[in-house]
Amino acid sequence: LSKPFTHEQLAAVLRCWLPVGGSQPSPAQTPDMQSVAIAPIADRRLLDFQALDRIRALQRPGTPNILNKIITLYLENTPKLLDAIRDAEVRCDWAAMSRAAHTCKSSSANLGALRMATLCEEMEHYARDGKYEEAQARFGLIQEEYTKLVLALQMQFNPI
Repeated sequence: LSKPFTHEQLAAVLRCWLPVGGSQPSPAQTPDMQSVAIAPIADRRLLDFQALDRIRALQRPGTPNILNKIITLYLENTPKLLDAIRDAEVRCDWAAMSRAAHTCKSSSANLGALRMATLCEEMEHYARDGKYEEAQARFGLIQEEYTKLVLALQMQFNPI
């Protein structure tokens, strides 16, 4: 699936690859989807609940919880991207920094982590445009935002 893609196209691809039956996650692993919209969150600006609702709309009965899976993947993959950004900075590999920031931007935006996506987009552009000090300055902000985001996701969904 290449970008840009619609939610309908994503849903079609997921239907092809996700198991139809299979085991269901235990209640402890599955977020209470009814309480998501009303559960308090420290800073509601961390997450766009409409983006989460769009992901939730892809859920099919009898299949593993797709929102839980996407959140879990995000929480597993983002630290690797942050490590790649840090490594690129150490090596002064600004193209690699820009690529990692771009990937982090996309996955954050898809999840509804809009501030995280914005910070990553700024880093991506700064690194690509040779504004290295500005790109480096974004890294601390990105790490701080990610820490807040992890806490919010864990409070809200308990995905792992």
